[in-house]
Amino acid sequence: MATKKITDFTATTTPLSSAVFPIVQSSSNLKVTLANIAANMPDLTATSVTTSGTVTATGGFVGNLTGNVTGAVTGNASTATALATGRTIGMTGDVTWTSASFDGSGNVTGTSAIGTGVIVNADVNTSAAIDATKIHDGTVSNTEFGHLNNVSSNIQTQLDGKASTSFVPTAITVADESSDTTCFPLFATAATGDLGPKTASGLTFNSSTDVLSGTFSGNITGNVTGNVSGTSGSTTGNAATATALQTARNIGGVSFDGTANIDLPGVNATGTQNTSGQAGTVERTRGKDYKSDWGSSSSPISFEVKVITKTSAHPYTGVGSSNAYTIDGVEGAVLNFDGADTGKTYYYRFDQSDASNDGHPLRFYLKADKTTAYTTNVTTNGTPGTSGAYTQIQVDEYTPNLLYYQCSSHAHMGNYIHHISNMCNSNGVLFKMPTADGSAGQIIQTNGSGVLSFTAAGGTSPTVTGVTPSAIGNTATSVVIAGTNFVITPNVEFINSSGVITLPNSIVRDSATQLTVNVTLPTDGTYFIRVENPDGLAARSSSAILTVSDAPTWSTSAGSLGSVAAGASASFSVSASSDSTVAYSETTSVLTSNTDTPASTMNLSLNSSTGAITGTAPAATSETTYNFTLRATDAESQTADRAFSITVTVGMNNSGQFN
Repeated sequence: MATKKITDFTATTTPLSSAVFPIVQSSSNLKVTLANIAANMPDLTATSVTTSGTVTATGGFVGNLTGNVTGAVTGNASTATALATGRTIGMTGDVTWTSASFDGSGNVTGTSAIGTGVIVNADVNTSAAIDATKIHDGTVSNTEFGHLNNVSSNIQTQLDGKASTSFVPTAITVADESSDTTCFPLFATAATGDLGPKTASGLTFNSSTDVLSGTFSGNITGNVTGNVSGTSGSTTGNAATATALQTARNIGGVSFDGTANIDLPGVNATGTQNTSGQAGTVERTRGKDYKSDWGSSSSPISFEVKVITKTSAHPYTGVGSSNAYTIDGVEGAVLNFDGADTGKTYYYRFDQSDASNDGHPLRFYLKADKTTAYTTNVTTNGTPGTSGAYTQIQVDEYTPNLLYYQCSSHAHMGNYIHHISNMCNSNGVLFKMPTADGSAGQIIQTNGSGVLSFTAAGGTSPTVTGVTPSAIGNTATSVVIAGTNFVITPNVEFINSSGVITLPNSIVRDSATQLTVNVTLPTDGTYFIRVENPDGLAARSSSAILTVSDAPTWSTSAGSLGSVAAGASASFSVSASSDSTVAYSETTSVLTSNTDTPASTMNLSLNSSTGAITGTAPAATSETTYNFTLRATDAESQTADRAFSITVTVGMNNSGQFN
């Protein structure tokens, strides 16, 4: 673009923003554009402007203008917020309204009001057609106002002339509603008087079927023709006039219709009463209708045995087999055996000929769970379920007083047998009672095999002579206590040096001279053992015969102890700790033995006190690993074994020589 000088522009010339103006300096000529000038011109401000002429501002004034302004002022004053003098705005007439003071600083609101008594009838136009709902509270319609036409006096008075306060119709119109399925009966609250009809939703009448439905409570007096029906429990109470059952029923074979009492043969009348169902007990005792009181070997008392599906009548319902024995038709019967006379023997046979017995051999046991079988004087014949099959028992005074008959192949099919005898079955343990009474003051004692006898009240005290093992750890351990006169299952106590008593976990009386006891003794130390029989006689070991201590614990890890060159001096060490002195030994014949070839043994020394392994390694032609087991034993003879190894290596020594 062309270069212009500032002097090239007149007052009316508008230069382009891109015009370039030369600036001459002493040293060089510079150029600047108009845009640069405008961008870099500072704002012009003045504290005051004084002029005697007319000031014209087409862009407007910014800032405060102080002084008198002569002439028209146009535009908006941005800072004018209020009139100098406030004014009110109002109106007069029938409707008056006056505002609050208005000075332009905000909106004002006033309330207008029609003056009292201003509107009169003449002010309402005859064609106004004011709706009745606008009169009073609006509840009276135009139609209702129309009904007041021609009413010239008090309305209530005129109504009284039309009808009395109580209206009693001479007739009620009834419609035929026989097609309806549901109607509601009407009732009155009293027998006479001016009453309104009442009904109830719970009582309905089907007019098409003549059925009255609902819930009736209380007594119904009078005759009822027809059937009384309903769900179970819906008809309650007694029928006062019911004298007979519609259908007679038999009770014990005697017809009963409710018209008279009946007598049952065998119950309250002479005769035989046939019964069915489950009897609780099948007895073979005197006075019963059996062919003999006690069975002989040639003619035993016989029970018919069958197998059925177990029912709720069985004492072991839901336990064991789903099948059950019946004895003479009684499921799970309890049996009572006679025959406890001294020196007498009686026989009872369980006939299993019926086919239902197939696979169900009947046997006898001392406990219901069949843990102990009873086979004394018991014989069997044939295969259950076939002709002639039976199980027979010979009973005498030494037969247990409590036996269980059960299937040998299935659980809890039978029940138990009572027998009066000298043998007492105490939870499967048999005791033979004395055959004669003892002397006054004596007590009963056992010989350790279940035979009871009378002895002096002082009895014989037990003794404790030893225990095996004599040293145990702190965990539950079984020990065997040796002694004498251990009666039934005695009490056992373990007593340490501080007098603390520990009771065992379990006690088993092996015999009169031996007890097997499981005990947990958490505290190390030595213990006395005390045994007390049920009669109170007791004895304690003469010394603390049981030691409780921790077994040795190896500090040296199992595995390789290291290596040594063939023919060189060996030096290794192992270590174990305990609550007493530990001694070391070898359980194998490798480390300390020289009874075999050098290829199999090392012939080293093991210090039993320190665990040091020393000596000269065996000569070997090839690298060899020797495996052995060492044992640590404490003062209580408790042991701990650990497997180790030593490798003998072959180098220049003992391997050949070069010239």
